[in-house]
Amino acid sequence: MSSRPARRGSPAPLYIVCSLLRGVGKTLLARLLIELHLIDGRDVAAFDLADEGPQLADYLSGIVTIADIGDPRGEMALFDRILAGNGAVTVIDLPHRALRSFFAITQKIGFFQEARRGGIEPLILFIVGQDPTSAKVYALLRRWLTAASLLPVRNKSEVRAQAAAATGDASMDGLDIAPLDFALRAQIDQLSFSFRALWQGDATYLAAAVEDDLLDWTGHAFVQLGKLERFLGSEGAPLGAAAARSSALVHRRRARRAAHWRRGPRRLQSIAPETRSLPCWSRQAAGLPLRRCASASS
Repeated sequence: MSSRPARRGSPAPLYIVCSLLRGVGKTLLARLLIELHLIDGRDVAAFDLADEGPQLADYLSGIVTIADIGDPRGEMALFDRILAGNGAVTVIDLPHRALRSFFAITQKIGFFQEARRGGIEPLILFIVGQDPTSAKVYALLRRWLTAASLLPVRNKSEVRAQAAAATGDASMDGLDIAPLDFALRAQIDQLSFSFRALWQGDATYLAAAVEDDLLDWTGHAFVQLGKLERFLGSEGAPLGAAAARSSALVHRRRARRAAHWRRGPRRLQSIAPETRSLPCWSRQAAGLPLRRCASASS
């Protein structure tokens, strides 16, 4: 775990990730928030209220605390720990079944008001779906929870998500996260997968093309998430270096692969001179000269 607290004069963010629906990427978003801040060298306190797996704690054991608000003792333990966070970034993975009771408790005890007095800035990230009920619940939370900021999280096409990530102002009407295709999602859903390992170049088991695609997607998501603290009033852009690092990794890997393929034809020619008799399509795929190949392909 890291040891750098929030900067002086900046609020410590409290992210509450929730949705009315299952299977919409709620726990994935919580993982991204936690690992992004850990990469940035920040203290992170994370709490998992889910009652079914795979849970956030399954992916980040040793970092995430399983919490239970089903009884007064559990409620007190959770909220007291958050209020005593000492400047740490806090992330809560709130399941749909606990959504109503959690926010009812926060309203009853004035938790968000107390958090703000203690230098903690709560932000509810509500993942919206296509169903009308999701939009109605989001509108209800906006009217009800006046002491906390609220942003919708939408699954958008990659082009639109990249355009949204490119904007650097502090005004935000929500987060646009690009959807993942099935193959990439299967990699990320493995309990052994770590965004930090991917970031630091330690995910050596991944195929190069898969690694590049995951870095691209993660980089776009991190740029979006990196704007949240500025939205909450934090000074500076503490997570910009992390996003830039992702972009640098992508370009470095692509340059290395391009160099590899440029060297490939010379290596093939040196060890396999008989490839002069290959058909045109095979020679082109191998990057070899196409001269005198017409007869071989006829």
